[in-house]
Amino acid sequence: MRSLLLITLLSLFGCSKDIKTPEGLLTKFTEDITTKNMDRDYFYQFTTGKMKESIEKLSEQEFEEYRNFSRVNDTKIDILKKLCSSDTKCALTYVIKYDYKASEKDGSDFKSEVKKVANLVKVEDKWKIEDVSNIKTYHESVEPINALEDK
Repeated sequence: MRSLLLITLLSLFGCSKDIKTPEGLLTKFTEDITTKNMDRDYFYQFTTGKMKESIEKLSEQEFEEYRNFSRVNDTKIDILKKLCSSDTKCALTYVIKYDYKASEKDGSDFKSEVKKVANLVKVEDKWKIEDVSNIKTYHESVEPINALEDK
């Protein structure tokens, strides 16, 4: 569950930093959550629907794990397609790339590339992230990746 939450959060990127656009909101949100220690209020400010509900359901311990990106580095995004069905609803298809620093004891660092779709809606003239879905995930590592290892 932790890696799904990690990938979901990491998936929130865009091309522009102006939060008045869907791309800008995703960019700002992702940069903030991967470089700063954000609280629940920050997440509530930029999410709605399924995304907000999933954050509300997290216990304090789960939320601490959810927002821990200390092992993630060099996050990059490439937006492949923007499809808006109206002035208040858009879907962005994008690829997010990042390096993951595994624990020093096993040394299995790896690179990941995840293709995703983010659904955004405009609520009271502000864009909010409603849902994020994974399409495809690729991991590259010299050493085997232990998916069962907990931290």
